[in-house]
Amino acid sequence: MYTRSLFWVSAVILGSLWFSGCMTNESPADESNGVATTEQAVSSDGPFASVNDLVNFWSNTSTGNAATEIFVNGHREFFRSGFGPEFLKQYFACAGGSIYASCPTGFFDGFSTFSALVSRSPSTATIDKDGTLFRTGTNQFEFENITTCSGEQSLNGLVQYFKVTSYTSGFVPYSSSCYP
Repeated sequence: MYTRSLFWVSAVILGSLWFSGCMTNESPADESNGVATTEQAVSSDGPFASVNDLVNFWSNTSTGNAATEIFVNGHREFFRSGFGPEFLKQYFACAGGSIYASCPTGFFDGFSTFSALVSRSPSTATIDKDGTLFRTGTNQFEFENITTCSGEQSLNGLVQYFKVTSYTSGFVPYSSSCYP
């Protein structure tokens, strides 16, 4: 009877360990400091399904006690007070609806830097930046106007980003504004 009970207890323990190991969604525990951790499914660059998801991410992510401001398309969506240099990050609502720090494809979404937008633009297009010729393209029918867009005020000043506000390729013209 004792042998059968011991076998039964061993089978239950081993079975529960096997079952829980196969069914968990968590990554292995970090034993270095005695605290179990799980990997976050989303990186700080996105994708985020909504502004609420982005705000929740930054509400639960440390920036080392720095004042933290998060902007989406130039609008401040999250603020946390703090000390030292400000942590500011810009995001953009990309084609397809997800929110990224840098949209993964195309050149019609917003960009934090002018050079990042130009690097995504067709190399054959003539580019005007804020009404001034920046680059002469090789295709006389392809023209792109990039606008420096002003967002809301941050702790460091006015937030700026860059966006294609008009594009013509000889077919259907595209037009947009700084604000979605």
